[in-house]
Amino acid sequence: MNLERIKTLISFFVRVYGKYKKQIIILSALGFLGGLLEGIGIGALIPLFSFISGGDGIGQDIISKIINKTFLVINLDLNIWNLIGLVTALFIFKAFALYYFLKIRTKIVADYENNLRSDLYSKTLRANWSYLLKHKIGYLENVLMTDVGANVKMFESVATIILDSTNLLMYVFVAFSISAFITVIALALGAITLLIFKPLISRTKAYAHKQLSLNKMVTHYINENVAGLKTVKVMGAEKEVIGVASGFFERMRFLRIQRSMIKYFTSVVTQPISIFFIVTVFIISYLRPPFNFAVFIAIIYLIQKIFIYIDRAQTSLHAISEAVPFLRNIVNFQDELNKNQEIGTGQNKFEFNDNLEFKKVNFSYNSDKHTIKNISFKIKKGEMIGIIGPSGAGKTTIVDLLLRLFEPRTGEILIDNKNISDISLEQWRKNIGYVSQDVFFRNDTIANNIKFFDERVGDLDMEEATKISNIYNFIQKLHTGFDTMAGERGNLFSGGERQRVALARVLARRPKILVLDEATSTLDNESEAFIKTSLEKLRGGLTIIIIAHRLSTVLDVDRIIAIDDGRIIEEGSPKDLLNKTNSYFYKAYNIINDNI
Repeated sequence: MNLERIKTLISFFVRVYGKYKKQIIILSALGFLGGLLEGIGIGALIPLFSFISGGDGIGQDIISKIINKTFLVINLDLNIWNLIGLVTALFIFKAFALYYFLKIRTKIVADYENNLRSDLYSKTLRANWSYLLKHKIGYLENVLMTDVGANVKMFESVATIILDSTNLLMYVFVAFSISAFITVIALALGAITLLIFKPLISRTKAYAHKQLSLNKMVTHYINENVAGLKTVKVMGAEKEVIGVASGFFERMRFLRIQRSMIKYFTSVVTQPISIFFIVTVFIISYLRPPFNFAVFIAIIYLIQKIFIYIDRAQTSLHAISEAVPFLRNIVNFQDELNKNQEIGTGQNKFEFNDNLEFKKVNFSYNSDKHTIKNISFKIKKGEMIGIIGPSGAGKTTIVDLLLRLFEPRTGEILIDNKNISDISLEQWRKNIGYVSQDVFFRNDTIANNIKFFDERVGDLDMEEATKISNIYNFIQKLHTGFDTMAGERGNLFSGGERQRVALARVLARRPKILVLDEATSTLDNESEAFIKTSLEKLRGGLTIIIIAHRLSTVLDVDRIIAIDDGRIIEEGSPKDLLNKTNSYFYKAYNIINDNI
């Protein structure tokens, strides 16, 4: 890893975990305290073993001398029982330090996980529509569950390295005070082991990159096919869909095995290296008089601990290396979200007393071709208009501009001669009701699907809205009424029933403008009639804009605007346009009727 990559990685760490620097300092302090207490406790074993083996308990290492002087200062005899009490007390205090370390680490990790998921989710929902359109199905789910999960494991590994590093430093200090020669050799061997295994850590990171890409593909593939499961079944394509999924799962299995084997290999190899070193130390110590059994036991324990921490360091490095691609992905995702937040600059309140106007509006999804070309029209308050045209003409784009999902490239949209961008985005959307062809339902009760997180909507508002949308009687006949579960995506109801519930959801909020975007295109004649009856009840009280392919839906509107290739090609009342044999509406209407 070159210096530039190290700097980049450190900057990622600082950015992601920087807000927790105070807690990380506390963790470091607790780790150091725990290591210090254990180090002194291990050092105290030397005089203890000296007493057991018949010696005077006075060792020549630094820790033993400090213990001896401390006992003299507090006027306490240096004997086996006092040493046992000291060692016990030190390890108990070390256990408390470790407990608080783990408690703080757990809280930090839990807070980090919660805050990160909440931040990513909220920023995604507040991102602009053009950015969200590019998202694949399941991408956000994969980031929130898989990428964040891997990031949390990295945080835990970083905390573990902090604890292990402080403990390792104390073990090295105590071991060095007993035998500098053996400690230096142990550290050198440990460093060599880490260098030898460095390529394996890099390979772990490479596998993690592949895993990240594969996770995205698998999540997208599963969500995509679950959404289209009915089509998959009726087309008899289960075998092929399962086959592709099995291929993904086999690749996931292969990557898991490869990553695990690398980690297991480093752990397994480190153990015999440490045993070999301990045996070598014993032989050298035994052959070099004077042989002190108490010192030997202590140094062996310390060296074994040093190798254990070296092994744990490798494990943590593998975990961090695996998580680095996920960390990068989250940081990049955060950057994208920050650059693509929906900006509502308006501060004014919503007021609608006269008319809504598109004035020389142009719009394009990219710089090459305009979807909407110099469109101008006015809609009076209380007017019901229909917007028709062939597929791709720009009808839905007009709606998206009205909903402020996009901004015009040039021109302006006015309400009572004021640019709608000057109105608070929240206020605007509370006053615009929108019903689309694809109705969104939560797997919840009918009541909660109508109220839809809006505390302003009460039971009376809900009942009144369902009566207007001609769905009230149907709901009352259900065994549990408004408390009836709608099912996943509302699949327990017919298309017409879902559309009327969706209309009730919008009407319960008492909007000033109602937009129906192909809301009747897939309905049977009876369901369409119910919707048209509902619209007649609303005529004059609401400004209604109907986007329709189904021309029977707009026969009773006040005015029709026909769009083709992003331009208005004609407008007028349905009756007037039907009387013009060369009009688009006349030709389209008669083509449909001729084919019936």
